[in-house]
Amino acid sequence: MSPIFILGIFPRSGTNYMHDLIRMHPECDPESAVLHEDHLIANAHLLLKYVNAVSRWWKRRWGPAELEAERDALCAELGNGLVSFLASQLERRTRVAGKNGDPRPQRRLVTKTPSVKNLELFSKFFPAGQLLILVRDGRSVVESSVKTFNQPYGYAAREWARAARVIQDFQQANPATPYLLVRYEDLYGDVENELRRIFDYLHLDAEAYDYRSAASLPVRGSSTLRGKPASKRFSWVAGGVHWDPIEKPADFDPINRWSAWGRSRHERFNWLAGEYLGRFGYAAKTYSGSRVFWSAWNVVQDVFCLDAATWLLRRIIRRLKTSSSAGELFASSRQRK
Repeated sequence: MSPIFILGIFPRSGTNYMHDLIRMHPECDPESAVLHEDHLIANAHLLLKYVNAVSRWWKRRWGPAELEAERDALCAELGNGLVSFLASQLERRTRVAGKNGDPRPQRRLVTKTPSVKNLELFSKFFPAGQLLILVRDGRSVVESSVKTFNQPYGYAAREWARAARVIQDFQQANPATPYLLVRYEDLYGDVENELRRIFDYLHLDAEAYDYRSAASLPVRGSSTLRGKPASKRFSWVAGGVHWDPIEKPADFDPINRWSAWGRSRHERFNWLAGEYLGRFGYAAKTYSGSRVFWSAWNVVQDVFCLDAATWLLRRIIRRLKTSSSAGELFASSRQRK
């Protein structure tokens, strides 16, 4: 059965939410929740480098077309091996969790990654896989990234724009590649109709799904619904943010995360990433007047790399706070590098 891959445009784009919804389908494996972000495609360039290096030793008399076909075949077989690993990882983690009773029926594997890095390599390594690309309003992603990871607004906006460009380039260069683009806002705002569209693409029985349960699905990883810090704290995650399921409040609104933004934040986001909002069907908030001032304001920030410098400084401060010694700080820096 074809595995289902969910690739989110950027962290905080809703991949956990989509993953939870799809694995509720009776034809999908509900235990796929034990699979964390796989990042298989995000690192696929390393496998492609391996394939190209290996193929240098193959006989050239077969011609370039046949050699390219064999390289593609090797990539596909490596992808099959990765899918087999995910399946075995799922079984192993299920047993470790104590769910090793009766043999589980074979169901569709659902995996996720909040990154579209190397998106163009998906069909090369997973030709039988079904691809869902999840996008979300960049302003909501930026606001959530700031609250969750303490990223500077400009840095997060630039990274969202870079990922949006990857998706746009993929769409233009691969018009025949099968995939489905899903907007988080459409999925959350009209969950039944959007899931039916998704199930049609995935060849899943839309009538076998419990849409009522989907509408009341618990929330995981929200940047606003914070509770007690998780037992395992990460230095880069804000206190109280966790990924344990909690009941969704009646006033929960993940669509308008950026509603309190002032002009300066909109001007910065529009400068860095505004062109991609319209391409995904989002309307930018624009202002009239003082255009020369705001353009100069953005240019100054770009020239002095203020977004990157702020992010670097915050990471250094965070590392200093969490390192117990200079040796530990040095080792951590080398490992990150």
